[in-house]
Amino acid sequence: EGVEWLGRKCRQGRVLYVNVELTDKAFLNRLVNVYHAERIEPQHIDFIDRVELRGRTKPLDKLAPQLVRRAKERGYALIIFDPIYKIFTGDENSSADVSAFMSCIDRIMLECQCAVVYCHHHSKGAQGGKNAIDRASGSGVIGRDVDALVDLIQLEASAAKDVFRSDYECDAIRSAVLAHPDGQSILDQISQDDQLVPNRFEGALQHLLDSSR
Repeated sequence: EGVEWLGRKCRQGRVLYVNVELTDKAFLNRLVNVYHAERIEPQHIDFIDRVELRGRTKPLDKLAPQLVRRAKERGYALIIFDPIYKIFTGDENSSADVSAFMSCIDRIMLECQCAVVYCHHHSKGAQGGKNAIDRASGSGVIGRDVDALVDLIQLEASAAKDVFRSDYECDAIRSAVLAHPDGQSILDQISQDDQLVPNRFEGALQHLLDSSR
């Protein structure tokens, strides 16, 4: 729709959604729910095309030529794979196999000149003590290959309060840094992960100050 998402302006374009898991009814229901939740008027819902692979999955290396031909014909700005574990080529726990899979995604992006988003599941067990980059099931290559990562986990009410408190603290630290003439260049030297945890944010700032003396 070309509207903002998480505070960022999106470029409007055609989307190809490669649906590997949901039934048709479940997919449409989710689509409607997202529009309603975001209070977006569905003016360009016809910009979303789907490839339905539930029960007809194939490895990505076999699927890629078909998708590339279609993408070039339709001029997609974005291709979404949901989820990727059902179209894996090889073993998701093998770094070599995952690297080959990611290379296949890179080829799709380059040949189609579009962005690619893929959805993946967490590994088993509690995830709260891990960094977002380490929560994906399978080889660590999965989390480290992406250009941007959005991770969703369920929080208990008390944990949610801690998250909001941390957000406020980090926002306060960020505002104080930006008040400095070189504030933005200082922030650019601190990782996004460190900027999300108050004590890590403060520690990274202290490290920069100590190294500049």
